[in-house]
Amino acid sequence: MMACVRGFLSLFAIFLFGISKTYCQCASGMCERTSLTLLSNTKQNHSFDGYVFDTLNFSIWKECFNMCLQKCQCLSFNFNDYKKTENCELNDANTKLAQEALKEREGVTYYEPVRTYYDKNVSNTSKNYRFYNMLKVACFSFPGVT
Repeated sequence: MMACVRGFLSLFAIFLFGISKTYCQCASGMCERTSLTLLSNTKQNHSFDGYVFDTLNFSIWKECFNMCLQKCQCLSFNFNDYKKTENCELNDANTKLAQEALKEREGVTYYEPVRTYYDKNVSNTSKNYRFYNMLKVACFSFPGVT
């Protein structure tokens, strides 16, 4: 009985706190870390308007997320579950830069991945995470990070 309760509590915690994905890549000492927590980094029935730099066709939001990861200027994206074409919109801004651009839009989910950068050759990484995260706003091209 106790194992069953623990199993339920684990499932409840996953549901409550959402699914989190983290991707890391390093080249030439400069590293990028991107994470997306579905509970805290998404907003259903909302889109981020006025900052779309690319519109693509994908069958699921995860493909849109992967494309966002590949483009350094992508700071957020909208995914329309109702449309079969042009349903992935990559944005070059996010709510930290333009909160007013977040608008209600039925069937669209707004995603805001968290991108941080650090130099793996510097020992104080927590300081570097904050420093390179601020630089990310301007989409600097670090060696090996696109």
